[in-house]
Amino acid sequence: RPHSQGSQSQFILNAGAVPPTVCVRQLTPYRGGNLQYGQFDCSSCGHEWQCPDSKADKAQACSHCEKQTYPYMQRDLEPGEHQAISEARDLETDLLIACADSIELHIRAHADFDSSNPSSYACQASSASLLEHVDTCLLERDRRRSHPEPYEILDIIALHSQGENSWFILNEAAVPPTFCVRQLTPYRGAKQQHGCFRCNACDHMWENVGSRVDESQMCEGCDTQIYPYIQRDLGLGDHRAITDACDLEVKLLTTCADAIEHYIRTHADFDSSDPSGYACQISSATLLEHVDARLLERDYHRSRPEPYTLVEII
Repeated sequence: RPHSQGSQSQFILNAGAVPPTVCVRQLTPYRGGNLQYGQFDCSSCGHEWQCPDSKADKAQACSHCEKQTYPYMQRDLEPGEHQAISEARDLETDLLIACADSIELHIRAHADFDSSNPSSYACQASSASLLEHVDTCLLERDRRRSHPEPYEILDIIALHSQGENSWFILNEAAVPPTFCVRQLTPYRGAKQQHGCFRCNACDHMWENVGSRVDESQMCEGCDTQIYPYIQRDLGLGDHRAITDACDLEVKLLTTCADAIEHYIRTHADFDSSDPSGYACQISSATLLEHVDARLLERDYHRSRPEPYTLVEII
């Protein structure tokens, strides 16, 4: 009787019954806010299991018949069980990020993906090919995870469609639901990357080591601005190629400036008594003869990848 009084009591007593009856008031034995090690017994199919991620007043689905079942026993976690939960959740986070990256790469590498307008291609979330990019561990039930039930493709996409820096834009109103990439480029950091490009307009493909976040590059075949579909960290050879190209660029610019200055000073109209008094037309075709042809071409290794014009050199 003393334990049947108040909203936080353990029992509900029916003293009027003959004989008197009693039942438990709470859904679970534990009433606190910590994780518990729970023991479960499904009354429908007899399946028994244990879980180190049991909480107060929370049921779990039986893996055999899917019936929601409350634990009949709960105890405090031991140190090893805390570690198991922490490791399972860290693995879950890593797997989700890896799956999102793999799904994004799958979309960007698709034949119908438009690299000039990345968010225009909408992929169906129910596409069977997407399952190939999800780790099987996420497709299984794991009581220790923050999301113990098996993940579905839509769950993973929805999880990575929240916030401005998310991977995807999900359209759940579509039938079936569709999603597209949110960012212009796969990479979201501040470092220079090795980028792979493919132009949908003329099928021209190229790679370069001067790719950056949210930056497109012009296709040499049709002059369309194209965003990379793959970006990876630079290797040792990439860093060396960039350094060599930038050093050569500085040397060529200096050489061209010297050659242009020499051309002006040796011109028939040049006044040696007043060197700055002679104004040469920049549009003069003869000035181009003193510019190295390599500066007039696109080179993605350089600090300025686009072709130089005479005005820019001067």
